[in-house]
Amino acid sequence: MPEEATSTHDRVCRPVADAPVSAEPAGDRLPNTACRTRGVRQPSKECAVQTRKFLTQPVPKRVTLILIVTFPILGLLIGFLGVYGGGASTIEVDSAVTPKAIGLSAGQSRSFTIVVRNPEDEGVRVASISASRSEAVEGVCPAGVLTSAEVNEPTGFIRAGDVNGFAITVSLADNVDDRCLDQAINLPLKVKLQTN
Repeated sequence: MPEEATSTHDRVCRPVADAPVSAEPAGDRLPNTACRTRGVRQPSKECAVQTRKFLTQPVPKRVTLILIVTFPILGLLIGFLGVYGGGASTIEVDSAVTPKAIGLSAGQSRSFTIVVRNPEDEGVRVASISASRSEAVEGVCPAGVLTSAEVNEPTGFIRAGDVNGFAITVSLADNVDDRCLDQAINLPLKVKLQTN
């Protein structure tokens, strides 16, 4: 039998039969009470009041704390990616150092210039040059007899396909065999290039 139409003055508010029953306090959820006018389910005044209360509740402190902590971290991550992401590459540079040729004696340190070639199709700067230990010269110089210190942000720019020289500091170990001073000792280096 069809439901009888009612006027706006004859609304009857009643709980919806199929609304789920919740154990939550009334202030933490939307109410299940609704009115039916001419067969159409509509919110009651009580429902509207409860809805306004629900929407105007303060944000929980836990959610606020999460937002305060998360946003700065996201900002730092985006900034890091903008500065270092995508434009960096690392190349290997082998430099032969002859201690006597640069006036380097046992237990001393000297400045030595390495040559870096830019393999990129755009200009780059050198972001860093790694620290290193020399390879062995069979029968004469043991591995690690020559060392170099790390260099960060050296001055200089390398155009596409071009080369440039950069200074590093090399040190020779104590009590080195004199024959080692005349040897070309290989010092493997890793050079980080930056395009932006």
